[in-house]
Amino acid sequence: MSLSSFNNPLSQKSIFGIDQPRSEISWKLTVDLDTQQQLFYQKLLTNYVVDTFICSCGHTEFAIKDKKQEIAYRCTECENEHFYNANLAWQNYYRFVSEHDLNFSFEYKVFKKEDGIGIGYALSLPKSINLMRNTITFEYKNIYTIFINESGEMTKSYETKVDTDIYKTMEQKLVQNIEKLHYFDIEYAKSKKLTLSKIIFFLKHPYLNSSDYYYWKEVDTVLPDENIVYDIAQGIAKISNYRTERSVKKAAYTEYLRQMDSVSSFHPGCIYVFSRTITDPNILVKLLSLPSLRYLNDYWVEIETFILFLKQYYNEKQISKLFEINTEEDRTFYLLRDTLNMLTYDYAEIDEYFSKVKCTIVAIHDEFLNCQSIAQAEEYLFGYTKKELEKCIFFNGYKVLLPKSNIELFDWGDSLHNCLLNYASAVKNRLSLIYGFCSEDELIFAVEVQNNRIVQASCKYNAELDAEEKFVLYEWFDRFFK
Repeated sequence: MSLSSFNNPLSQKSIFGIDQPRSEISWKLTVDLDTQQQLFYQKLLTNYVVDTFICSCGHTEFAIKDKKQEIAYRCTECENEHFYNANLAWQNYYRFVSEHDLNFSFEYKVFKKEDGIGIGYALSLPKSINLMRNTITFEYKNIYTIFINESGEMTKSYETKVDTDIYKTMEQKLVQNIEKLHYFDIEYAKSKKLTLSKIIFFLKHPYLNSSDYYYWKEVDTVLPDENIVYDIAQGIAKISNYRTERSVKKAAYTEYLRQMDSVSSFHPGCIYVFSRTITDPNILVKLLSLPSLRYLNDYWVEIETFILFLKQYYNEKQISKLFEINTEEDRTFYLLRDTLNMLTYDYAEIDEYFSKVKCTIVAIHDEFLNCQSIAQAEEYLFGYTKKELEKCIFFNGYKVLLPKSNIELFDWGDSLHNCLLNYASAVKNRLSLIYGFCSEDELIFAVEVQNNRIVQASCKYNAELDAEEKFVLYEWFDRFFK
C-alpha cells in the first residue's frame, strides 16, 4: 500500500478537555489504525498502523502504513528529524529515560478511586488519535505514585530511580488535598499539623475518637479494637483497668497530662501494668506519681512479670518501694533493668531456685544471679554466624572478641564487675550479641548489640566509656553495622 499522510495543524485536547499546550518534546506515536476513531472504525479491518509525528514546533502529521514499513520523517515546517518513541515511554519509562537525556515537565496530579485517594508525579504523553477530527489525545502517565485506601494501607510505586525529594513533595501535596477536602472521616486537629502518618494512623484506628491518640505509645496493645469508640476519658479508664477509685482516676489522668505537656507524647505502659497488679489504691496512686515513671515505661511488659513473680513472696508495699528510684543514681536503674531482663530470659530457672531475700533491688538482683549460676553450672557453647565472627578483629589498638561460652561470659562479668552473665540466655537464644574490647589481653569494656543497634556499653562497675573508647566503639560499629 502506498503511504498516505495528513498535514494538519495540531488541535490537542487533554483527557480533562483542557487545551493541551504545545509539546516540549517531539514525539512519535504508533497506533493500530483499526483501534482508532476513523471513517471505517469497527466496519473494516485494515491491519495498518498510523505513525503520528508531533513536532515541538507545533506541526503534526499522520502517516498510515503497513506494520513492517519504516518511515524516515522530517518535519515539513522546521525540518526536525528527531522524534522520541512515545510507545516506549508508556511501556517502559525506565528504559526510555535511560536511553535519552531529556528535561520533562512533570505535574502533581491528585486522583480518587472508590476505595481511596492518591497522587501521581505525572508526565503528559500522546496516547491516542482521532483521524476524523485530526486530533491527538494526551494522557498523564504517573512516574511516581502514592495511594492510600480507606483502611490506611499505603502503596508507593515508581517507574524510575527513586527520588526522595519528589516523594516528600508528593506527600505534602496529598496531605493538603486530603485536609482541604476532608476526604477521610478521621480526626483533624486544627491546632496541629496534619501529616501522612497521622492520616494513616487514624484510618487504621477509626475507633479512636481524639486526635491526641496519635501521640500514644503501644496503643494497639492497650486499646485494641473491640468495637468500642474511645474518647480520651474512656481510653484512660481502659488503661486504668476501669478502676473506680477517684484518687486512682485522678492520678492516671494527671500522669497523662504531665507526659503530654513535658514530652508531647504519652506512654500508658506503667499505668496499664500497675492498675492490674496493685490492688491497694493508695499504693497505686503513689506508684503513678513516681518521678521515675518515665524511665520505667519502656519496661512495662517486664515489670508486669516482675510484680506477679514477687507477689508470691512480698506484699504490695514492699514491691512498690523497688520502683522508688533516684534517677540520678544510674547504678540502681541498671540493676533494676538487669533484674527485669534476667527474669525475662530465665524465668523457669529463677522460679525453680529462688529463695526469699530482703526486698531490695540489690538483694533480688543478686538472688536472680545466683539462680542463673545454679542453672548454668554446666558450660555450653554459643553459636555465631560467619558475619558475626568477621567483626572480631584488631581495631585501633583493641582486640574485639565474642565470648565462646556462658562460662567465658561469666568471666567477662567478673573482670568488669558487672552482670554480663545475665545475658547468657539472650546470647544463647540469639536475642543479643555481646562483644568485648580487649587491650593487652585485658577486657576494657563490653557492648551489647541487638538488631544492629547498640543497646548499652560499659567499662568496669558499669562506668561509662571515656572519649577514646567511645570513638573506637563507634568507628568499629559504623564499619560493620551501617
